[in-house]
Formats: sequence, structure tokens, C-alpha cells
Amino acid sequence: FFTGKPATSNTVSEASEPSVIAVQPKINESFGPVKPTDSFELSLSQPGIDEKNPSSDLKVLKYHRDIYESCHYECRSAFDPDLQWTAAEEKKLIRKLDYRVCAFACFAYFALQIDRGNLSQALSDGLLNDLGLTTNDLNTGLTIFKVAFLLAEIPSQLISKKLGPDRWIPMQMIAWSIVATSQAALSGRASFFACRALIGMLEGGFVPSLVLWLSYFYTSKELPIRLSFFWTALDGTQIIAALWAFGLLHMRGLHGMAGWRWYPCPGPLRRHRHQA
Repeated sequence: FFTGKPATSNTVSEASEPSVIAVQPKINESFGPVKPTDSFELSLSQPGIDEKNPSSDLKVLKYHRDIYESCHYECRSAFDPDLQWTAAEEKKLIRKLDYRVCAFACFAYFALQIDRGNLSQALSDGLLNDLGLTTNDLNTGLTIFKVAFLLAEIPSQLISKKLGPDRWIPMQMIAWSIVATSQAALSGRASFFACRALIGMLEGGFVPSLVLWLSYFYTSKELPIRLSFFWTALDGTQIIAALWAFGLLHMRGLHGMAGWRWYPCPGPLRRHRHQA
């Protein structure tokens, strides 16, 4: 406050000298005063370390630990509240996740769309005539696929929660790949309906599980751009699948097989390559 006294030379010299201000951690008052941990005090002295460490509040730390245990979070035993890293280290980690995690998610969605779209490619090569099907049979098969896909959504999510998406996603991919490959041996109406139903059941819930798996590695701010890469794979699949089908459907008559039978069947392709 203003006292009315003129400033002396001593006052000016004291004001010009830099003062040392002790940095105190900002504690959420709603949880009461908590003594900072040694790791938090260490982070204040290291440049580049994030000072906003919620684990410095012991009550907040206990609250989150209880959630992890009650929800049975994966890898909760490896949670280390004292772990610290710099912004540069986090950026390097995110780049590595993009190459390994996000790229795999895009590939998995690409594989899903290949199996979904192979029927439309097969129709252009006379699938209906070869199997003795009508347009109504085709529409019935498509309806069976959609109904099975929708009915499998909730059970698939429950299994994913029980086993973990890191286990359930590969199991789904292997299972539907086996059924999709067996389409090369379709013989009629019944086998066509059975394959469409099985593929729908095995593919149901795959996309939500994959998005959930991505959320394990990215924050809410980082996830949207990765999901944009994920959905871009849909358009890329349509382009690549059309080019792939152009070559495979021209193999009609090779080894007495229709062209559309080569599309989902990698086994004969390998045998033909070895024979050549």
C-alpha cells in the first residue's frame, strides 16, 4: 500500500535485485492438503517434465487406483504413478504407436472390407448362374448377413470385455478369414446362406472392439486424427479390391474353377504358383 514516504536508495536497490520465488505445487483443495511426493518435487527441477501430475495428490491417486481395480483394467499392475517423461519422449512414442498400432488397425479394417466386398465382385463374374441362385436369393443372403452382424454386436463386445480386444480381435480375423476362404467351395443356396450368416456373426462387433483398442494407446485429443486414417481405409479398400478382382476374375477356367472362386481362395493360388 502507498504510505506517503518517498522511496530511499536502499529501497530502489532492493527492488532491482531479482527475487527467488519458491514454486509450490497446485493442489486441488477439494481433496484437502496433501504433501507432494518426492517424484513431483523432482519434476519441478527437471526442464521439460510436465508439472501437472495428478498422482501427486494421494487421494486422487487412490481414487483412480480403485477404479482400475474395480473395472479390472488391463495392465493395471504395471501402473507407475512416479513415471515421468518429457514432451519430446512422448512425441517419439506417439510416432511409434502410429507405425505399429494405428497401421495395424487400418490393415485390419482393410481386411474386413475385403471380405465384405468380395460378394459384389463375384456377382460380376456370374456367381448367381454358377450356383443356380436368383436375385431374391441374393437379397435374402444379404439380409441374413446384416441380421447376423447386428445380433453379434453385443455378444462380441461382451467377449471383447472378458478376453480383452487385444486377444479377441485376432481371433475374429482368423475365424472370419477361414469362413471367407471356404466360399470358394460354395455349391448352392444353402451353403451360400450359411456362409453369409457365419461371416456376419464373426464380423459383428469388430469395429467397436478395434476403436476401443485404439483408445488404449491414444488420448481423447490424439484419437480423432487416427480414426480419420482408420475410416480412410474404407475408400482405399474399394480401389484396391477392384484392381485385385480384375486380375483374379480373369482366371475363370483355370483348373476348371470359376473366376469368382479364385477371389476368396488363396490356397489354389499358392499351388498354381508352385506348379508354374
